[in-house]
Amino acid sequence: MVGFLGNLPDDIATTRIKSLESSQLDILTEDLLDFETLDDFNQWLSNC
Repeated sequence: MVGFLGNLPDDIATTRIKSLESSQLDILTEDLLDFETLDDFNQWLSNC
């Protein structure tokens, strides 16, 4: 998966994102623009 954060590793793209609940996905869509690095995104996922 490619986006503004670059290439997402397969474990993030296929496993972690797809396992989020709809409420978490709603929050992710709001928070996504605040991420500056892939590490920011990984930290967000770790807090889910």
